[in-house]
Amino acid sequence: MSFCRCLFVALACLCFIGFAFADSLARNSGTTREIPVPVVAATRLMEQGENAQAKAVLLEARERFADNNDIAFLLGMLAMGEQDFETASNYFREILIRDPQAVRVRLELGRALFESGDYRDAGRQFRFARSGNLPPEVNVNIDRYLGAIRQRQTFTWDVSVAMAPDTNINAAPSIEEISIFGLPFQLSENAKRKTGIGLLLNTSAEWTPHIADNTRLRLGGSLYRTDYRGGDFDDTLTNVHIGPNFQFGDLELSTLLPASTVGTVTNPITMAPAFVRN
Repeated sequence: MSFCRCLFVALACLCFIGFAFADSLARNSGTTREIPVPVVAATRLMEQGENAQAKAVLLEARERFADNNDIAFLLGMLAMGEQDFETASNYFREILIRDPQAVRVRLELGRALFESGDYRDAGRQFRFARSGNLPPEVNVNIDRYLGAIRQRQTFTWDVSVAMAPDTNINAAPSIEEISIFGLPFQLSENAKRKTGIGLLLNTSAEWTPHIADNTRLRLGGSLYRTDYRGGDFDDTLTNVHIGPNFQFGDLELSTLLPASTVGTVTNPITMAPAFVRN
């Protein structure tokens, strides 16, 4: 590991300790948080380029301070310097379980996931962090990472499953009778409004390989399905699309050729004459 890389990691760790201390004070209304002595000692060793010795100190201290965020963060930053991104991610996730509001840690987790090639989760961490009140220069860096993720990611997918309660699953009228040519007709039971709880499935996927420097091919599709008991009122919507995507700096333009199918199964509406008593 080069001296510059070691120095960068050490400075990042020093910045975090100060940031975390101030952040902790703000969230805990003046409660003082002590930084363990091994953390200070390990930071000084990292400033001197003694990362292996700093790691040994931190691992030994971790046996006594298992839930200390500063120790976990320094170990995560050391793992980043060693390009062990999976181990670094584990340390950062551990901190976020204890402190979900640690924005700096979330950003480092996003960076570790980005470096390991997990662009989907990295983008999620960066977007979550960006939703907070961050300095403009931090948002600029996050946007650069998100832009790089869009450039590198060639396959995206999404699946969601939910319960779908509906007070009118068959889209029927609420009236009991209708009039046709002046004659009253009473709706049959299967033509009246029905309530039910179904299962909703919504899934989509898209492949976007590069076909030129600033051009991609977009090939994807989606499936929307609602399933109710008995199958009489199920709905299915499928969609596929294909076409090029052109990028001009921060501007993107897509020309897509879509195709859709809709499938709905319902009971036929039957009516019987209604006897009206004068």
